[in-house]
Amino acid sequence: VVDTADRLLAASPDNVRALMVLAYSERQDQKWSDAAQHAEPGLQALPKMVKPQGLSDADLNKKKEQMSKLLKLSKLLKLSRMSW
Repeated sequence: VVDTADRLLAASPDNVRALMVLAYSERQDQKWSDAAQHAEPGLQALPKMVKPQGLSDADLNKKKEQMSKLLKLSKLLKLSRMSW
């Protein structure tokens, strides 16, 4: 999964899903700085995320909200680990 996310980012640096997968994976491995480095561009790319065909506006907004929460958590965990 991580290799696929890396390949997607090489083709499209604003791929929110790939950035989210990497941030989540690095969080699970307790690589807080790496997770935060992928979370920040993911948060910046969220507003530019293109709605997939067949997805309602409400579902897109829900998906963006969920992704935003996961990415923000990756950033916050880095900050909380730094203060320990």
